[in-house]
Amino acid sequence: MLVFGGFLLLGGRTADLLGRRRLFIGGLILFAAASLAGGLAQSAGWLVAAGAVQGLGAAPLSPAALSLVTVLFAEGSERNRAMGVWAAAVGSGGPSASASAPRPSVCVEGRASREHAQAAQHGELDPVPAAA
Repeated sequence: MLVFGGFLLLGGRTADLLGRRRLFIGGLILFAAASLAGGLAQSAGWLVAAGAVQGLGAAPLSPAALSLVTVLFAEGSERNRAMGVWAAAVGSGGPSASASAPRPSVCVEGRASREHAQAAQHGELDPVPAAA
């Protein structure tokens, strides 16, 4: 989220300079590749890095999408309806993505819990920890 917010203004300005469609497609490809990398992540570091790259891809994607909506739809009820759909998608996508996104701490704790359970099954775990 921090990377997305940090590059949002730059993404909007870059979309103005280089073209809306070009940046929309580029941001979409970068976001999709980072999503794939996040899905295949084997460690918390890779997961955090993939999330940062997702933010970097979404930064030009969001303003370019809004700009395309305002340009592609005729002024009046057609554009109003398109803006409503865009606002609903953005409004529901952020909170649901935040709630369902895997957290690195959960992934690390989950792996640690599995390793702890396996050690306990094999009798490799000291049942009474030594006093420090």
